[in-house]
Amino acid sequence: MIISHKSPDKSGRVNAQRHENIAAGFTWNGSVFDIDPDSMGLIASRALRLILDPDITELIWRSKDNQNITFTRGEFLNFSRAVDAHVESIYQQSWASKDPPYKNQ
Repeated sequence: MIISHKSPDKSGRVNAQRHENIAAGFTWNGSVFDIDPDSMGLIASRALRLILDPDITELIWRSKDNQNITFTRGEFLNFSRAVDAHVESIYQQSWASKDPPYKNQ
């Protein structure tokens, strides 16, 4: 039988690991980009602007090490979807770590 319990500091450790994973950024085509909540908001806002304004064909986004990276419209939309999926997976992993399913064997 496997018994799982929540230690008082487990949630804090899991949150710290989640923040560390987000602070590490997201690698796309060899460049690392910030994915903190503010950056996520800016990425989502720019993706929406691309969807609403078909005249924008390319844009420049700054990498974590402050390099200008040029994206085509399609590349940036793919990038924004990939960032969203990556951050969602980080959160799902942290939630699963905080609340593992009870196993009775």
